[in-house]
Amino acid sequence: MNPNPGQISRDPNKLLAKPAPNTKGAAKFLSLSSSDNQKLINAKNSIKDPIALNGLNDVLAGKKASPNEIAHMQSQLNNPNLSTGTKSALASALQNQSDIRRQDNFVNSLSQLNGGGNKPFPGPGNIPNNNNNNNNNNNNGGFGQNFAGGFAGGFLGAVVGNLVFPGSGVLVPPGYGPGGILPGQVLFDPNGYTGYFDNGPAIYYPPTAGLDNSGSVLVQTIPCGCSSSYSSPIFDANLGTTIVPNPVIENPGVPVNPDEGGIPAVVIDPTSQETMLTTRYLRLINSSEEKVTVSIVLRTPSGDDGAFVWLPDEPGKGDGAFTVELLPGEEKDVFSGETPLHGSRARIWATGESGKTWRQFENADFWLVPETVEDGTHAYAAPGVETAVYNLR
Repeated sequence: MNPNPGQISRDPNKLLAKPAPNTKGAAKFLSLSSSDNQKLINAKNSIKDPIALNGLNDVLAGKKASPNEIAHMQSQLNNPNLSTGTKSALASALQNQSDIRRQDNFVNSLSQLNGGGNKPFPGPGNIPNNNNNNNNNNNNGGFGQNFAGGFAGGFLGAVVGNLVFPGSGVLVPPGYGPGGILPGQVLFDPNGYTGYFDNGPAIYYPPTAGLDNSGSVLVQTIPCGCSSSYSSPIFDANLGTTIVPNPVIENPGVPVNPDEGGIPAVVIDPTSQETMLTTRYLRLINSSEEKVTVSIVLRTPSGDDGAFVWLPDEPGKGDGAFTVELLPGEEKDVFSGETPLHGSRARIWATGESGKTWRQFENADFWLVPETVEDGTHAYAAPGVETAVYNLR
């Protein structure tokens, strides 16, 4: 599994909240650039594989290419008729497709864990919740698993005893705009959310039914942006290492000149650099109009063996919590000392100055890594640790 990004102190006094980079801008930056798009258009003249061409057309149209199309596009990284710059654009397209699938997988898996009442987006999804390892031990009394009430459970009879069941949330598809209506005739205005980016999916958790003055939560993920595709490295077959390429003169249709060792430079497939990861970073955004205090309890690797523990206290066994204050419109990444807060799941609740509350995940697990692999471990494949964005309004 992934190398630990760093261990988190149990001491709440070491918690720091630092201004985050512009979330919307960062997400847009990870989209394909206009230069990449033009190179991909030009590359179509040099690619003879019809399946790879269909994949390129899907990418340029903003659609998800099929697994077979992706495989054929990957093979074009060895096409001697494509320039290094064009192959770099193709690598960016492959990484972009991987990012899209991973974002879809996140929201579909999260929805399944917290109700599963929504139809997932086409593609990866419907991953079962299988609690078979130290990352998955369920400490929430049954919440966070599939619930027969599904979608309706989030809005009808939401209060169970003195606990608030979060429901499954509502899936917000990429490209969703103002004036749209989500499944269940749920109204959602994305314009009110600081940092919301419409080129990725989201899950919307409406105000909790049965609670007065309750706020809503919007959840998205941001790819790490650390993939090799964005720096366009070249694999040197002689050295067996990745190096930064020298500038090349674009001339699509002409074989790439070999390097000094006589070996043609080959742009690596960025998805080959992915590794299995078991945590995500946490970013908080306050899209409300008042100052908010957010409380966090996090399940994260700790100790020499990296076993997962709840910090600062396990839910139900202590009342400790990390707390962060957010002014209206603030976006903050959370740190323990110099280590970014990261974990597999969390409990998150908040209170505003007016008494407004956000209790969707006070007594239920919010999974930062809802995806599972074959053995039931909660994990995802990516080039680096991603960020889960928890947006309150």
